[in-house]
Amino acid sequence: MQPSDGSCLASRNCPVCGAAAVLVRFPPEFAWSGTIFRQYRCVGCRTVLTDPVPTQDQLAMVYDWTSYHSAYPEVPVVRDTVTLATLENYAGGKKLLDVGCGTGSFLRQAATMGYEAMGAEITESVAQEASARAGVPVVPLEALVDGTCQFDVIHCRDVVAHLVKPGETLGQLVRLLAIEGLLVLDDPIEENPSLVLGTARAWNKWSNHGEVRTSSRGPTMLIRMTARSHRLLLDGLGLELVESRITETGWPYYVPGQPIKTLAAAIKAGVGRSARALSRLDVSNTFGNRIFTISRKKGPGD
Repeated sequence: MQPSDGSCLASRNCPVCGAAAVLVRFPPEFAWSGTIFRQYRCVGCRTVLTDPVPTQDQLAMVYDWTSYHSAYPEVPVVRDTVTLATLENYAGGKKLLDVGCGTGSFLRQAATMGYEAMGAEITESVAQEASARAGVPVVPLEALVDGTCQFDVIHCRDVVAHLVKPGETLGQLVRLLAIEGLLVLDDPIEENPSLVLGTARAWNKWSNHGEVRTSSRGPTMLIRMTARSHRLLLDGLGLELVESRITETGWPYYVPGQPIKTLAAAIKAGVGRSARALSRLDVSNTFGNRIFTISRKKGPGD
Protein backbone atom coordinates (compact mmCIF):
# COMPACT_ATOMS: atom_id res chain seq x y z
CA MET A 1 0.00 0.00 0.00
CA GLN A 2 1.28 3.47 -0.83
CA PRO A 3 2.35 5.40 2.28
CA SER A 4 0.36 8.43 3.33
CA ASP A 5 2.17 11.66 4.19
CA GLY A 6 -0.79 12.99 6.19
CA SER A 7 -0.65 16.31 4.32
CA CYS A 8 -3.39 18.82 5.07
CA LEU A 9 -3.33 20.01 1.44
CA ALA A 10 -4.38 17.96 -1.58
CA SER A 11 -1.75 17.15 -4.19
CA ARG A 12 -3.94 18.83 -6.80
CA ASN A 13 -5.99 22.02 -6.87
CA CYS A 14 -9.76 22.07 -7.17
CA PRO A 15 -10.78 20.98 -10.69
CA VAL A 16 -13.73 23.40 -10.55
CA CYS A 17 -12.22 26.75 -9.51
CA GLY A 18 -8.48 26.04 -9.24
CA ALA A 19 -8.10 26.92 -5.54
CA ALA A 20 -6.24 24.81 -2.98
CA ALA A 21 -8.08 22.10 -1.03
CA VAL A 22 -7.66 21.13 2.64
CA LEU A 23 -8.13 17.75 4.31
CA VAL A 24 -11.53 16.94 5.81
CA ARG A 25 -12.67 14.03 8.00
CA PHE A 26 -15.92 13.46 6.10
CA PRO A 27 -16.24 11.57 3.89
CA PRO A 28 -13.68 9.42 5.73
CA GLU A 29 -10.46 8.18 4.15
CA PHE A 30 -10.25 4.59 2.96
CA ALA A 31 -7.82 2.11 1.39
CA TRP A 32 -8.45 0.34 -1.90
CA SER A 33 -6.24 -1.24 -4.56
CA GLY A 34 -3.05 -0.40 -2.66
CA THR A 35 -3.89 3.31 -2.29
CA ILE A 36 -5.24 5.44 0.54
CA PHE A 37 -7.85 7.89 -0.77
CA ARG A 38 -8.66 11.04 1.19
CA GLN A 39 -11.17 13.83 0.76
CA TYR A 40 -10.21 17.51 0.56
CA ARG A 41 -12.46 20.58 0.53
CA CYS A 42 -11.74 23.46 -1.83
CA VAL A 43 -11.19 26.72 0.06
CA GLY A 44 -12.87 28.59 -2.80
CA CYS A 45 -16.02 26.87 -4.05
CA ARG A 46 -16.36 24.21 -1.27
CA THR A 47 -16.17 21.30 -3.70
CA VAL A 48 -14.83 18.15 -2.03
CA LEU A 49 -12.34 16.20 -4.15
CA THR A 50 -10.82 12.75 -3.95
CA ASP A 51 -7.05 12.66 -3.78
CA PRO A 52 -5.05 11.08 -5.25
CA VAL A 53 -6.87 10.71 -8.55
CA PRO A 54 -7.23 6.99 -9.36
CA THR A 55 -5.03 5.70 -12.16
CA GLN A 56 -6.58 4.82 -15.52
CA ASP A 57 -6.41 1.13 -14.62
CA GLN A 58 -8.13 1.83 -11.30
CA LEU A 59 -10.84 3.89 -12.99
CA ALA A 60 -11.48 1.05 -15.43
CA MET A 61 -11.96 -1.27 -12.44
CA VAL A 62 -14.24 1.18 -10.63
CA TYR A 63 -16.59 1.79 -13.57
CA ASP A 64 -16.63 -1.70 -15.07
CA TRP A 65 -20.12 -3.02 -15.84
CA THR A 66 -19.95 -5.84 -13.30
CA SER A 67 -18.54 -3.82 -10.41
CA TYR A 68 -20.52 -0.59 -10.87
CA HIS A 69 -23.49 -0.26 -13.23
CA SER A 70 -24.95 -3.72 -12.66
CA ALA A 71 -25.08 -2.99 -8.91
CA TYR A 72 -27.69 -0.22 -9.32
CA PRO A 73 -31.30 -0.49 -10.51
CA GLU A 74 -32.35 1.27 -13.69
CA VAL A 75 -33.78 4.76 -13.37
CA PRO A 76 -37.60 4.63 -13.47
CA VAL A 77 -38.98 5.17 -16.97
CA VAL A 78 -41.20 7.99 -15.71
CA ARG A 79 -38.12 10.05 -14.78
CA ASP A 80 -36.67 9.69 -18.28
CA THR A 81 -40.05 10.50 -19.81
CA VAL A 82 -40.36 13.70 -17.75
CA THR A 83 -36.86 14.81 -18.75
CA LEU A 84 -37.51 14.19 -22.44
CA ALA A 85 -40.90 15.91 -22.26
CA THR A 86 -39.20 18.93 -20.65
CA LEU A 87 -36.74 19.07 -23.54
CA GLU A 88 -39.64 19.42 -25.97
CA ASN A 89 -40.10 22.95 -24.57
CA TYR A 90 -36.64 23.95 -25.80
CA ALA A 91 -35.11 21.52 -28.29
CA GLY A 92 -35.21 22.33 -31.96
CA GLY A 93 -33.77 19.05 -33.23
CA LYS A 94 -33.85 15.35 -32.46
CA LYS A 95 -30.19 14.30 -32.62
CA LEU A 96 -29.28 13.29 -29.06
CA LEU A 97 -26.11 12.10 -27.31
CA ASP A 98 -26.31 10.48 -23.88
CA VAL A 99 -22.91 10.66 -22.17
CA GLY A 100 -22.30 8.11 -19.44
CA CYS A 101 -25.37 6.19 -20.53
CA GLY A 102 -24.89 3.34 -18.03
CA THR A 103 -27.70 0.81 -18.39
CA GLY A 104 -29.03 2.51 -21.53
CA SER A 105 -32.44 3.30 -20.03
CA PHE A 106 -32.45 6.97 -21.11
CA LEU A 107 -31.27 6.07 -24.61
CA ARG A 108 -34.00 3.47 -24.95
CA GLN A 109 -36.72 5.94 -23.91
CA ALA A 110 -35.29 8.69 -26.13
CA ALA A 111 -35.40 6.39 -29.15
CA THR A 112 -38.99 5.46 -28.28
CA MET A 113 -39.91 9.16 -28.24
CA GLY A 114 -38.48 9.79 -31.70
CA TYR A 115 -34.92 10.94 -31.01
CA GLU A 116 -31.98 9.89 -33.17
CA ALA A 117 -30.07 8.67 -30.13
CA MET A 118 -26.45 7.70 -29.57
CA GLY A 119 -24.55 6.95 -26.37
CA ALA A 120 -20.98 7.46 -25.17
CA GLU A 121 -19.10 5.62 -22.42
CA ILE A 122 -15.54 5.42 -21.12
CA THR A 123 -15.37 1.65 -20.54
CA GLU A 124 -15.88 -0.93 -23.26
CA SER A 125 -17.87 -3.36 -21.11
CA VAL A 126 -20.43 -0.69 -20.25
CA ALA A 127 -20.65 0.56 -23.85
CA GLN A 128 -21.41 -2.95 -25.12
CA GLU A 129 -24.01 -3.63 -22.45
CA ALA A 130 -25.73 -0.25 -22.85
CA SER A 131 -25.89 -0.64 -26.65
CA ALA A 132 -27.38 -4.12 -26.37
CA ARG A 133 -29.98 -2.96 -23.85
CA ALA A 134 -30.93 0.27 -25.65
CA GLY A 135 -30.68 -0.95 -29.23
CA VAL A 136 -28.71 2.13 -30.35
CA PRO A 137 -24.98 2.76 -30.96
CA VAL A 138 -22.78 3.46 -27.93
CA VAL A 139 -19.22 4.55 -28.71
CA PRO A 140 -16.09 5.51 -26.73
CA LEU A 141 -16.28 9.12 -25.60
CA GLU A 142 -12.83 9.98 -26.93
CA ALA A 143 -13.91 8.90 -30.43
CA LEU A 144 -16.58 11.60 -30.39
CA VAL A 145 -14.66 14.52 -28.90
CA ASP A 146 -12.04 14.18 -31.62
CA GLY A 147 -14.68 14.03 -34.38
CA THR A 148 -17.05 16.40 -36.15
CA CYS A 149 -20.45 15.10 -35.00
CA GLN A 150 -23.00 17.72 -33.94
CA PHE A 151 -25.92 17.10 -31.60
CA ASP A 152 -29.08 19.00 -30.75
CA VAL A 153 -29.15 17.60 -27.20
CA ILE A 154 -26.34 16.27 -25.00
CA HIS A 155 -27.59 14.59 -21.85
CA CYS A 156 -25.33 13.81 -18.87
CA ARG A 157 -26.84 12.14 -15.81
CA ASP A 158 -24.59 11.32 -12.85
CA VAL A 159 -21.53 12.14 -14.95
CA VAL A 160 -19.80 15.30 -13.70
CA ALA A 161 -18.93 13.86 -10.27
CA HIS A 162 -16.95 11.09 -12.00
CA LEU A 163 -14.79 13.34 -14.18
CA VAL A 164 -11.12 13.96 -13.43
CA LYS A 165 -11.22 17.30 -15.30
CA PRO A 166 -14.91 18.26 -15.41
CA GLY A 167 -14.46 21.70 -16.97
CA GLU A 168 -12.27 20.35 -19.77
CA THR A 169 -14.59 17.42 -20.54
CA LEU A 170 -17.73 19.58 -20.51
CA GLY A 171 -15.98 22.05 -22.81
CA GLN A 172 -15.32 19.23 -25.27
CA LEU A 173 -19.00 18.29 -25.15
CA VAL A 174 -20.10 21.87 -25.76
CA ARG A 175 -18.08 21.84 -28.98
CA LEU A 176 -20.24 18.91 -30.10
CA LEU A 177 -23.44 20.94 -29.61
CA ALA A 178 -25.12 22.51 -32.61
CA ILE A 179 -26.01 26.20 -32.33
CA GLU A 180 -29.12 26.46 -30.13
CA GLY A 181 -28.32 22.94 -28.90
CA LEU A 182 -29.00 21.96 -25.28
CA LEU A 183 -26.69 20.61 -22.60
CA VAL A 184 -28.64 18.75 -19.90
CA LEU A 185 -26.88 18.04 -16.59
CA ASP A 186 -28.59 15.90 -13.94
CA ASP A 187 -26.12 15.56 -11.08
CA PRO A 188 -25.71 14.80 -7.40
CA ILE A 189 -24.59 17.80 -5.32
CA GLU A 190 -23.57 15.90 -2.22
CA GLU A 191 -21.96 18.88 -0.46
CA ASN A 192 -25.06 21.04 -0.81
CA PRO A 193 -27.09 21.89 2.33
CA SER A 194 -29.19 18.83 3.16
CA LEU A 195 -30.63 17.25 6.30
CA VAL A 196 -29.13 13.93 5.22
CA LEU A 197 -25.65 15.47 4.80
CA GLY A 198 -25.82 17.18 8.18
CA THR A 199 -26.89 13.98 9.91
CA ALA A 200 -24.19 11.92 8.19
CA ARG A 201 -21.50 14.44 9.18
CA ALA A 202 -22.65 14.42 12.80
CA TRP A 203 -22.65 10.61 12.92
CA ASN A 204 -19.19 10.42 11.35
CA LYS A 205 -17.81 12.95 13.85
CA TRP A 206 -19.09 10.82 16.73
CA SER A 207 -18.20 7.39 15.36
CA ASN A 208 -15.01 7.92 13.33
CA HIS A 209 -11.89 7.49 15.47
CA GLY A 210 -9.39 8.10 12.69
CA GLU A 211 -8.82 4.55 11.52
CA VAL A 212 -8.30 3.89 7.80
CA ARG A 213 -10.90 1.39 6.68
CA THR A 214 -10.39 -0.98 3.77
CA SER A 215 -13.04 -0.74 1.06
CA SER A 216 -14.11 -3.42 -1.41
CA ARG A 217 -14.97 -0.67 -3.92
CA GLY A 218 -12.90 2.14 -5.31
CA PRO A 219 -13.68 5.88 -5.24
CA THR A 220 -16.72 6.30 -7.48
CA MET A 221 -17.11 10.02 -6.70
CA LEU A 222 -14.08 12.06 -7.73
CA ILE A 223 -15.72 15.37 -6.80
CA ARG A 224 -18.64 16.25 -4.54
CA MET A 225 -20.20 19.56 -5.48
CA THR A 226 -22.49 22.22 -4.08
CA ALA A 227 -25.08 24.03 -6.18
CA ARG A 228 -22.66 26.98 -6.29
CA SER A 229 -19.72 24.97 -7.59
CA HIS A 230 -21.98 23.28 -10.15
CA ARG A 231 -23.00 26.74 -11.37
CA LEU A 232 -19.33 27.77 -11.58
CA LEU A 233 -18.73 24.91 -13.98
CA LEU A 234 -21.65 26.02 -16.14
CA ASP A 235 -20.58 29.66 -16.09
CA GLY A 236 -17.23 28.64 -17.56
CA LEU A 237 -18.88 27.07 -20.60
CA GLY A 238 -20.40 30.24 -22.03
CA LEU A 239 -23.91 28.78 -22.27
CA GLU A 240 -27.29 30.34 -21.56
CA LEU A 241 -28.95 28.73 -18.52
CA VAL A 242 -32.63 28.21 -19.34
CA GLU A 243 -33.75 25.96 -16.48
CA SER A 244 -32.38 24.94 -13.09
CA ARG A 245 -33.88 23.15 -10.10
CA ILE A 246 -32.63 21.51 -6.91
CA THR A 247 -34.33 18.44 -5.44
CA GLU A 248 -33.72 15.99 -2.60
CA THR A 249 -33.86 12.20 -2.90
CA GLY A 250 -33.04 11.32 0.71
CA TRP A 251 -30.32 8.95 -0.55
CA PRO A 252 -28.67 6.96 0.92
CA TYR A 253 -30.87 7.09 4.02
CA TYR A 254 -34.16 6.72 2.17
CA VAL A 255 -34.51 4.48 -0.86
CA PRO A 256 -38.08 3.90 -2.14
CA GLY A 257 -39.06 0.27 -1.87
CA GLN A 258 -36.09 -0.72 0.28
CA PRO A 259 -37.12 -2.93 3.23
CA ILE A 260 -36.66 -1.42 6.70
CA LYS A 261 -35.58 -4.21 9.04
CA THR A 262 -33.84 -2.45 11.93
CA LEU A 263 -34.38 0.54 14.19
CA ALA A 264 -31.30 2.23 12.72
CA ALA A 265 -32.70 1.79 9.20
CA ALA A 266 -36.05 3.23 10.32
CA ILE A 267 -34.34 6.30 11.82
CA LYS A 268 -32.30 6.85 8.65
CA ALA A 269 -35.39 6.47 6.47
CA GLY A 270 -37.15 9.05 8.62
CA VAL A 271 -34.27 11.50 8.17
CA GLY A 272 -34.34 10.88 4.41
CA ARG A 273 -38.09 11.48 4.17
CA SER A 274 -37.78 14.64 6.27
CA ALA A 275 -35.01 15.90 3.96
CA ARG A 276 -37.27 15.36 0.95
CA ALA A 277 -40.11 17.26 2.63
CA LEU A 278 -37.81 20.14 3.59
CA SER A 279 -36.58 20.45 0.02
CA ARG A 280 -40.12 20.56 -1.36
CA LEU A 281 -41.04 23.32 1.08
CA ASP A 282 -37.89 25.35 0.35
CA VAL A 283 -39.04 28.29 -1.78
CA SER A 284 -35.44 29.53 -2.09
CA ASN A 285 -34.48 26.34 -4.01
CA THR A 286 -31.44 25.88 -1.75
CA PHE A 287 -31.76 22.56 0.09
CA GLY A 288 -31.27 19.28 -1.75
CA ASN A 289 -28.78 16.73 -3.01
CA ARG A 290 -29.43 16.85 -6.77
CA ILE A 291 -29.44 19.56 -9.43
CA PHE A 292 -31.01 19.51 -12.88
CA THR A 293 -30.03 22.14 -15.44
CA ILE A 294 -30.70 22.84 -19.11
CA SER A 295 -28.35 25.23 -20.89
CA ARG A 296 -28.42 26.46 -24.49
CA LYS A 297 -25.48 27.07 -26.80
CA LYS A 298 -25.73 30.60 -28.12
CA GLY A 299 -25.05 31.64 -31.69
CA PRO A 300 -22.18 33.96 -32.71
CA GLY A 301 -24.38 37.06 -32.58
CA ASP A 302 -26.04 36.31 -29.22
